[in-house]
Amino acid sequence: MNSPGKANVFLVTGDDAASIAAETAAIIVREAGPDPDPFRLDVFREREGADRAELVRQAIRSLLSPPFLGGRKTVWLKDFSGFDDESGGAQPKGPEAVALRELAVRIAAGVPGDIVLVLSGPGADPAKPLAQACAAKGQVIACTRPTLRDRQWRGVMRERIEARAAEKGARLAREAIDYLVEALGTDTAAIPGEIEKLICYVGGPEQPIRVQDAEAVCCGRGEELPWALSNALGARDATAVLGAVSVLLAQ
Repeated sequence: MNSPGKANVFLVTGDDAASIAAETAAIIVREAGPDPDPFRLDVFREREGADRAELVRQAIRSLLSPPFLGGRKTVWLKDFSGFDDESGGAQPKGPEAVALRELAVRIAAGVPGDIVLVLSGPGADPAKPLAQACAAKGQVIACTRPTLRDRQWRGVMRERIEARAAEKGARLAREAIDYLVEALGTDTAAIPGEIEKLICYVGGPEQPIRVQDAEAVCCGRGEELPWALSNALGARDATAVLGAVSVLLAQ
C-alpha cells in the first residue's frame, strides 16, 4: 500500500466484502464529503444484467470530463464484480478484459489533479496491469478476511474493530475490544453493527464503552468460538484461552 499523501487514485479490493465497503466509504467521505454534491460525485454501480464493459467505459469517459462546476470531482466505480476478468497478457481477451485494460492505460497515463478515482470490488490481481497502475499512481488497499487458521487473526480483527470504532467516534476500552475479538471470531461484517449497538447501549459515542457493556450486548459467533479455543490451546496462549473460555461461559 502506498502512503496516502495526495493520491487521487484508489483501488480497494480483496476477499473481505465488509472491509472493502468500510474502507471505500471512508475514502468517499474524506474525498467527497459526508453529503456529496451529486455534481461532484459520479457513481458507476453494476446492475443486474448490465454490460460491465460499458460500465467501465462510462467511468473512463467521466475521467476525461472536467468537473462541471470547477473544483474537484470524484469518480467511483462501485462494487464492481468483474476485476477478476482482467487479462495479464499483452492481448486481453473478452470485452470486460479489454475495458479494464483501457482503464489501466488511462490511469497509467495520469488522472487529472482535479479528479479522484475510486475503484472498489473483489478480485483485483496485484500482478495485473490495473492494480499495478493504481499502485504506481495512488493506493491499492487489499482487504483480506482473517481466517481462524492464521495465528495472527486476533491482531487483524483488533485492527478492524479499532478502525470501525474510530470512524464512528466510539471509545472502546481495550478489554471491550478483546471481548469483541473473541465474540465475533472472523466475522468482519458484524463489526459495524456491534459497535452501533454498543453506542446506543451506553448513550452515545462520547460515552466510554467498557467490557461489561460488550458482555451485556454482544452475543458473538458461537459456532466459531470452539475453533478459537482450539487454536489458542494449540498455541499455548493462556490469555487467548481464558478470553475464549470467558466468552463461551458468558454466552
